[in-house]
Amino acid sequence: MRCRKTRHSLHLTFLTLNLACIGIGSFLFHTFANRMMMAADLLPIFVYQLAFLFIYVRFVAGQRARTVAGLLTLFLLLNLGFMRLPAAWLNGSLLYGGALLFIFAIAAYHHATRKREPAILYLAAAIFLISLTFRSIDQWVCGWLPLGTHFIWHLLNGVVLYLTTRACVLNLPTPGLKLEK
Repeated sequence: MRCRKTRHSLHLTFLTLNLACIGIGSFLFHTFANRMMMAADLLPIFVYQLAFLFIYVRFVAGQRARTVAGLLTLFLLLNLGFMRLPAAWLNGSLLYGGALLFIFAIAAYHHATRKREPAILYLAAAIFLISLTFRSIDQWVCGWLPLGTHFIWHLLNGVVLYLTTRACVLNLPTPGLKLEK
């Protein structure tokens, strides 16, 4: 039988390595802007979202595998819905609409169940909303602000990733707590 601490360590190691992949993928795409590098940029972000949702719902919220699968499916369907909207709307930021809604929903659960640092995911959602605003207005402001605002999107998303990962780390159950239901 596998120790819970080891299982959580593996999940958190995966999240951490995925965070590094997000940084590398973003660097590659912004250095060599082509389709392959765009995939290197977007794929780790999507994987992080799925991994975070899985780890949080299964281990922090302690939900059954069926509930986890249902929420992952809902997340995917919601993202597919947002992807069907015109890409020009909000400079393509609608692609992250599902993530924003899920962070707010998880924040409500996190706060209501009095997890450690109960407002941390509300803070992450608010910062993500601000970062999406900077991403959305980037092309519009480039005419009078040559540097644009895209870099602010990246900086704030680093904070969002830190806060969401922190919410998982601080709220994982102790190794002796049985989660199987």
